[in-house]
Amino acid sequence: MKKFLLLFLIIALANNSYSQLDVSGGGAAEAIWTQNYNKQLIGDVEISAIEGSPYVTEAFLPGKIYSGGKVQNQNVLLRYNIYNDLIEVEDPSKGTKGPHNSVLRSSRIWVEIAGKKYVYMDNFRDDNHTDGSYLVLLKKDENFNLYKKHNAKLNEARKARNSYERDKPASFTQNVSYYFLDNSNNEFIEVPDRKSKAIKKMESLKKGSKSFIAKNKLDLEDENDMITLFNFVK
Repeated sequence: MKKFLLLFLIIALANNSYSQLDVSGGGAAEAIWTQNYNKQLIGDVEISAIEGSPYVTEAFLPGKIYSGGKVQNQNVLLRYNIYNDLIEVEDPSKGTKGPHNSVLRSSRIWVEIAGKKYVYMDNFRDDNHTDGSYLVLLKKDENFNLYKKHNAKLNEARKARNSYERDKPASFTQNVSYYFLDNSNNEFIEVPDRKSKAIKKMESLKKGSKSFIAKNKLDLEDENDMITLFNFVK
């Protein structure tokens, strides 16, 4: 009973947190998403007309919600909304189109979806996130942690400039990036997109990384290869 009440509180608080028109931080963007989601719109564009997806998976998958290191619910359907940085919780009575509640974004609360651990990191910063974001924890060690970051960009529709071109609809494009968290100072170290820069960055973390990457023919855009590299660097 206590677990049920805590889960209800987590979801209720999350729903309130992004239903209000809070113009500080990410609140305003979340409120816009919540209001327009009922109409199946992002701005003035119908979601069904946008190519690609803002989700890691369109389907809701069985997951678990943890709070304070303990499982609070293990019979819940979840999916990660990359574009709005939300863990959505399916309401079976409303189907996949929602609207949906979301898990409260807190460093004390994390979720597991399809075996992947999504954690909200308050101290994460990049061009799109200035007040924290969800990351996937891949490996953890005394010196470093390895995280995977899903990114989704909405590309605006574009009209053909001449008779040789076609109109391009709005679309989502996705990519992933990897980060080492230095546990000594709690700072994130991004693995650069360009391989030459990535190798240089890894070499600065541990001598011999360059030859290790070459010897093992590691692809620094591949999750399993990044875990292999992490096991060497740690």
